[in-house]
Amino acid sequence: MLNGSIRLFRIAGIQLSVHVTFFLLLAYYAWVGWQDASQFGTTAGMIGALSSASSVLFLFVFVILHEFGHSFAARHYGIAVPQILLLPIGGMAQMSAIPRNPWQEFVITIAGPAVNFAIIGVIMIFAPFQTEPIMAQVRGFLGLHVAVGTDTELHWPQLIMLMNLLMGCFNLIPVFPMDGGRMLRAALASRLPYLKATFVAATIAKVLAVAGILLALFWFEPARYQTALLFGFIYFAGQTEYRMVKRREEEDARWRQMVAEQDARYTEQPPPPLPLDKTL
Repeated sequence: MLNGSIRLFRIAGIQLSVHVTFFLLLAYYAWVGWQDASQFGTTAGMIGALSSASSVLFLFVFVILHEFGHSFAARHYGIAVPQILLLPIGGMAQMSAIPRNPWQEFVITIAGPAVNFAIIGVIMIFAPFQTEPIMAQVRGFLGLHVAVGTDTELHWPQLIMLMNLLMGCFNLIPVFPMDGGRMLRAALASRLPYLKATFVAATIAKVLAVAGILLALFWFEPARYQTALLFGFIYFAGQTEYRMVKRREEEDARWRQMVAEQDARYTEQPPPPLPLDKTL
């Protein structure tokens, strides 16, 4: 256990760890499952709790695959990924550095959602099924009207597709430092200085995060508080990363100035006099 995280195991040389707060998420959904099923008896409540918690664990299988998409793309560019950390809000691939090259950052970022959409493509090829229940679930999640009598029962392939569809699309929202926000920063960095691009992306993120909080509280019926909390975390995470980038830029500028002053001081000094030749 290190910094509140518990090491699980390694996959392809990358340490998979879980933060202790993740178990609060499992406990919450186990309680929700108990509340929904306990009216039918204690046994039903226990089954409901286990089923609800298991659904969260199943979702995080695809979170891990998403983070491995980022990790393998980063490795392609020579960036080490020592750990993937699971948090209540999702996963985090902890990289040794974030590339300043806009194209590299774009490829590393989009590799995560690409894994989710690839999973959807594989399921559609090998397990054909009706998509109407999936779209009904999406409409219900967005707070849109679902016609009476619409089939909303999900089988395993449909559940996997729904999880990856929501995960992939949600991560593409341009709210920095989510994947969509990083892709926006990469696009801006191709035209603007890196710090300026980060500032613009973080500013846009704050506006969209506030809008996301309001929509979650007053529009989304399921998981409204969890979604609002997630956008709140994103709001502060984006601002924190901008400050880190700004501090690193200032430190780099100071080092460049010190090196330049040292070089200037060395070149301004006159060369030492040549020794006199005392030989006759």
